[in-house]
Amino acid sequence: MSIWHVRQSSRSRTIQVSSGQVAEAVNEISHAIREQSAAAREIAQNVERVAQMTEQGSYASQAAASLASEVNELSGELRRLAETFRI
Repeated sequence: MSIWHVRQSSRSRTIQVSSGQVAEAVNEISHAIREQSAAAREIAQNVERVAQMTEQGSYASQAAASLASEVNELSGELRRLAETFRI
């Protein structure tokens, strides 16, 4: 085997090793991207849940405020009615 063939063989082996390393790096990057995508989906779902809970809390607060106003009106009416029964 000539020196030229030995060098070519060595270069080919170097290219094969480098190609394998690049392929491994690409696979690792692909895996990381899939993990980040899954995490982003989970975060988006959690944000949506928080938004829904906030909306429900807002509705509950509005309902409580409305009921408090109604109770206040009823207590005023009850007070007026009770005053008519004073001895």
